[in-house]
Amino acid sequence: MQTLHLRFRDLRAILLEQQAELLAELQPDAYLLASATLRLPVAFSKSVVSPIELWVEECGQTDAFSKLLATNEDGEVKPELFITTIVDSEKVVTAQLVKRALQFDGTTAAMGSSIDELFDRLRLLEQAVEDENLQFSPKAIYVCKTNITDDGSRDDPSLPFLKREAPPIRIWRYLVEQKGVSPDRIAIYANLAFESGTKPDAVNLYSKGDNDFDQFSAGDYQHIIFNLGLQEGWDDPACNLAYIDKSMGSSIQVEQIMGRVLRQYGATHYDNPLLNTAHFFVRVDRENVFTDSIEKVKAKLKAEGAPLSISSNFGGAGAGSEDQDPRELDGVALHHIFVDSEAARTRIGELISDFPCFSEGDANTVAGAKGASTVIGVLGESTPQQVQWQDIWNTNPVRLRWLVSTAMKSRSSRVLAVSDLHDAKFDVRVQAQSKADRLSEKLAADATEAFYSLSELVYESGMPFNFGILRVGKKAASFSNSLYSRYAGLNKFELPFATALDSVGLPWHRNPSSGGLYSTPLRG
Repeated sequence: MQTLHLRFRDLRAILLEQQAELLAELQPDAYLLASATLRLPVAFSKSVVSPIELWVEECGQTDAFSKLLATNEDGEVKPELFITTIVDSEKVVTAQLVKRALQFDGTTAAMGSSIDELFDRLRLLEQAVEDENLQFSPKAIYVCKTNITDDGSRDDPSLPFLKREAPPIRIWRYLVEQKGVSPDRIAIYANLAFESGTKPDAVNLYSKGDNDFDQFSAGDYQHIIFNLGLQEGWDDPACNLAYIDKSMGSSIQVEQIMGRVLRQYGATHYDNPLLNTAHFFVRVDRENVFTDSIEKVKAKLKAEGAPLSISSNFGGAGAGSEDQDPRELDGVALHHIFVDSEAARTRIGELISDFPCFSEGDANTVAGAKGASTVIGVLGESTPQQVQWQDIWNTNPVRLRWLVSTAMKSRSSRVLAVSDLHDAKFDVRVQAQSKADRLSEKLAADATEAFYSLSELVYESGMPFNFGILRVGKKAASFSNSLYSRYAGLNKFELPFATALDSVGLPWHRNPSSGGLYSTPLRG
């Protein structure tokens, strides 16, 4: 039987019923699935996740056969053939795989007004990317209905392009005509209707075919216009902004769209908080649509335990927030801090050098697993047999280097970064629970202790730290002596403390608990 290993980024868009059938014809031994929003086709769930249920159903013997199968508390068949591993959301944020914050600006104003605000933010992001010397262009997505106009009627595909009212076309025209974006930088990914000869060649239009998706992904467009179809199959960590059109109506689902903007480019949080934030511009008919959507987002993140900060602003003629530059505070300056780990590096090198050499297959590299069996009578009374344990010398060996690096990384990735494990003695294969395995744990523990006891924080007086622009609501609490004139999100303890601190007359700054603008790098 052929073994097939598969990885799906988002199964709702990529794994369709027909595709699941084609995959099943390959007779895979296992499916490996990865998704933040796991939803499987019905047929796939029955044939792969719960094949015993399908077999019983097809045999028409549900009542008889279900008695022979494991059941849950409700008496339902529950074969353990599908294993789900859930990754803690906090660990994802800590690993810097996603952004730290979400900023929502809502409005009932015209489409152009909301896109104008998006472009103002885009320019700030591009400047931040340049200041950080990063090699990417921030991208924006525009989510809307496809062939339905703002008033709910169907757009006429026979009309000339300049007369069309379909949201993707209106957005495309605004980007090109009003914002000066080159058509080469814009893509529309939707089943947008055109009659023969009415689509301009400059419009990059893609539908939902597999080939189209591959060509679209290779285009590296900066502005992507799509409907809800693409939100489940496209992923680009360079995407920082999203415009959500009111044509989505009351069915708007920001909590699903946000996943397309939440990934963090380079899996690294940057000094400028704008680069660690997902920016959403939501155009709606009524304020309650906006507030309901934000509440769904907050509830979802709270349920998942994600330590993300959420800020939102709503205004009838535009969002009620603005970008703040830091104040010039006389005599106050901060500089970059870095970790001087040379002494730790030297000590860890000594520990690695002293680590013994092992020969593959000797008594120090092998370890036995234990197995046991017993017999219990099904009918009548029987005396349980004594369980007999036996050593089984067939555990799988792994590279010693892998054991040491894994043990170090579990304690601190910084320790692994300053450890040189290229010596050939780490090429030997050893078994878990062997003496070599235990010594690898001790090496990792000693190296971690050496790193944190010998490393020092160095204040780099020649490298001033530049505080970037801070996005905050116009109604946020204002202060006289703070680095920024206003701060949002102060809780019931922070606000009176900040007010009292401000009255002292000394300069101060509130650094968000999620990391924020200025942090000390050495921590366990």
